[in-house]
Amino acid sequence: MSAQEAGSSPAEAPARLSAREHVSSLSHAQRLVVLYGGALLAIASVVRFGFSGHALVGVIFAPTLLLLAVIDLDRRLIPDAIVLPALGAVLVLHIAFYPDHTLEWVLASLGAALFFFIPMLIYPAGMGMGDVKLAALLGAADVSWLITHPSLGPWGGQDASPTAGEPFLKFQSQ
Repeated sequence: MSAQEAGSSPAEAPARLSAREHVSSLSHAQRLVVLYGGALLAIASVVRFGFSGHALVGVIFAPTLLLLAVIDLDRRLIPDAIVLPALGAVLVLHIAFYPDHTLEWVLASLGAALFFFIPMLIYPAGMGMGDVKLAALLGAADVSWLITHPSLGPWGGQDASPTAGEPFLKFQSQ
């Protein structure tokens, strides 16, 4: 809700907090969850992807997502001071490491944001622009590597034949 909607003048609206101020305003327990959980997620990203561009993106993306979740659960707010730099960093890193997929990452980011923007226009009380920006971050970081992952049939360069999912069929038959 804007300052004018709340009945106060724009001059009385609270100033936007920096990313550091958002983190500092968390309780000690919440900061510990973000610190240790973020470190664990960063390590898991390097273990999963090795020392690669995807790992570096994961090292930035996963702890940032945890921080945003903690802040959102605490205040029902997704701060621009955190989500926008993360979005920029993820897109820049993806483009730097994998320039041949630039269009996919930009479209995934814009598509995810648009997917949330339209319902926000229809029912503004249901979500805010922070949710739309978070969707753009998810599109840039998560959907981008899923679309290009080799196990996803035609998007990964494999054919769409039933044998593409053969490893999953083995688990069903046991």
